Amino acid sequence: MPAPPLVEPDAPMRVLTEAEEADFREFQRTKREAEIALTLRRLAVDLTGETQRAGLKAGLANARQLQAAEALITPVQLPLAKKLRKGRGALAAGPRLLVLIGGTGEMLPAVKRVEMRRAKRQGAEGFVLLFSLFSLRGGGVQAFGRELRCLRRAAKKVPLTLSLSDRRLTREEVMSVAGAAAAAGIGSVLVRGEAELMEALSEKFPALTVGAMGAENAEQLKLLLKAGAARAVTACPGRIAEELRLAADRAAAQTAERASDQTAQRATERTEEE
Repeated sequence: MPAPPLVEPDAPMRVLTEAEEADFREFQRTKREAEIALTLRRLAVDLTGETQRAGLKAGLANARQLQAAEALITPVQLPLAKKLRKGRGALAAGPRLLVLIGGTGEMLPAVKRVEMRRAKRQGAEGFVLLFSLFSLRGGGVQAFGRELRCLRRAAKKVPLTLSLSDRRLTREEVMSVAGAAAAAGIGSVLVRGEAELMEALSEKFPALTVGAMGAENAEQLKLLLKAGAARAVTACPGRIAEELRLAADRAAAQTAERASDQTAQRATERTEEE
């Protein structure tokens, strides 16, 4: 038997009072803000391009204000970032500090290990490792895997993420390196912001946590998160936050307009019937 209608056809129309409408609008506003906050919590703000102390300080303050979960910085920036985090005010209890290890990637593993040890002493809360494309293509996957295991051991208890965002990497190389990372005990990778590539990685390596590099706007961020990105690294957090809010406001205005039209139509129909 078909389910009975939720509302009887001849039931009197329920019209919200002004107070009830105000409460409902406040509920919708709170819900929109919570959804935006949850989205921004999955951002890692890329501050590696900041070359001035003031720029780094402002970037960390902005990341904290937006409640971004993480900030990506260089080993040179780490001491100042930790000092700002220990202070009071706008930067206290800020985002988790991820340190980019390996420069351009084309550094000896021994140099990367030294960078890791120093960063650990200075308070790094996570590493993002750039690997050597020359080592991968010149030494083969097995030798490359041994190098990854060595670097994984050097990281010890500090979470290590392998960056696969180099656009010179072919799709086949990305998949191969992701497999080597998983075999080496590295549980997280970052790839370039391509939803299809992320979906393929998540499907083939379900144990890997896959994130995206280079989210530039809110639309791209939503696509990446929908494709399975656990986090997204961006140098444009303010723009993304503003676009998310504008999109939410537009959607709310459209919903309110449709609700108003439907209410008016029902009222007209009820009047004509009477």
